[in-house]
Amino acid sequence: MRFALVGGNVFDGTGSPLRPGTSVVVEDSKIVGVSSDRDFGSDTALVDVTGRTVMPGLIDCHQHFGPWFQMLITEQSRSLMYHACRSIDSLRSILESGTTSARDLGGLEAGFRDAINDGLIAGPRLKVALTVLQATNSFEMLPGLGGLISPQEMYTKLPAVPANWCDGVDGCRAKVRECLRWGADFIKILNDQFPSKRLKLDRSPWTQEEVDAMCDEAHRSGVMVSAHAYRHEAVMTVLRAGVDSIEEGCFLDEECIQEMAKRQVWYVPCISCTVWHAESNPDPEGAKYGIQLRDGNIRALQLAMEAGVPIACGTDSPMWSGAVARELETMVKVGMSPGDALASATGRAADFIRTADEVGRIKAGLEADLLVINGDPLAEITVLHDIDRLELVMQGGKPVSGSLIPSLPKFPNRLPRVLIGGH
Repeated sequence: MRFALVGGNVFDGTGSPLRPGTSVVVEDSKIVGVSSDRDFGSDTALVDVTGRTVMPGLIDCHQHFGPWFQMLITEQSRSLMYHACRSIDSLRSILESGTTSARDLGGLEAGFRDAINDGLIAGPRLKVALTVLQATNSFEMLPGLGGLISPQEMYTKLPAVPANWCDGVDGCRAKVRECLRWGADFIKILNDQFPSKRLKLDRSPWTQEEVDAMCDEAHRSGVMVSAHAYRHEAVMTVLRAGVDSIEEGCFLDEECIQEMAKRQVWYVPCISCTVWHAESNPDPEGAKYGIQLRDGNIRALQLAMEAGVPIACGTDSPMWSGAVARELETMVKVGMSPGDALASATGRAADFIRTADEVGRIKAGLEADLLVINGDPLAEITVLHDIDRLELVMQGGKPVSGSLIPSLPKFPNRLPRVLIGGH
């Protein structure tokens, strides 16, 4: 199957200006040409996208497609299979809104990733952490605030997803090995405290030696470590250990930012999520704390931009099908240029999650994960919110959603699967 999106304005994922009058040729799953040509021979179907923006599919570097699986102790009124269907629906709707790749930072079992890869369900290309590792008595959050464990010490989880807690150098190293055994693509650690009368907020829940062991074990296996860390001591602890990214980082100060810049540690701010807590959280205490998170997060992002910290887009917002669009709009509102914001969710995001040889840019040889937008997101970033102007979502050269699908060549139907041993 070979076709060309002809005459569009191409955003290539690098942050460069649009390239007007550019055609993108797709064959099977790959981009095979990017040029100003309009005639590609009789074997290439032409789809006129003149005046529209053609760009890479969006990448969400921080999502939770199964948040319910992290708090099963408070979600027992629904079966596991019901929650699995909720995740399948979330994955499909996120894909249809233009996010063609994503990382799940805890909640999903690796089977969801594998099912997408095998074509069993629709969803973004996934990398999964499986679980959020944390020290005992840190961010456990009793029911009502996240629900990992009850006051009666009850705890439940998905099969093939390790329990969250690990303590001591040997225990922390073993927990990383356990995550890798069950298929984690990277390791997510949480070195933070939730506001509580019984916890000191400005301490690192883990010791330096414990975090060192986790990072060493992950890096020995060639996988990245992403750290949820907010405050000075906790952030500096994970930076000294060699983490690859700071997630959210709502209270990063100038010393933390300078250390991140020196080490070129990525920052994934997830700023639209804290804006939601500040402005829309129905719980008064949650909204009050949300204001602190939002204001600190905005300041941290501005400091990171000034210092040259590499920034990738993440949302932490599984309930919003247009989560990346909201995140990019928020980034632009606080001072990031539209080109840099879009690059943080395309080419630079692919650099961060180590998929730049596969997706993230419009370049011959890469997978044809593409969006066609009736508008210019560099001039009007909010155009990404309007699902009616998202005229095509394509993943691996195959149409996913959008009004342009009837203009594409007819794709063959997937053959029915044969069940071995069924009746």
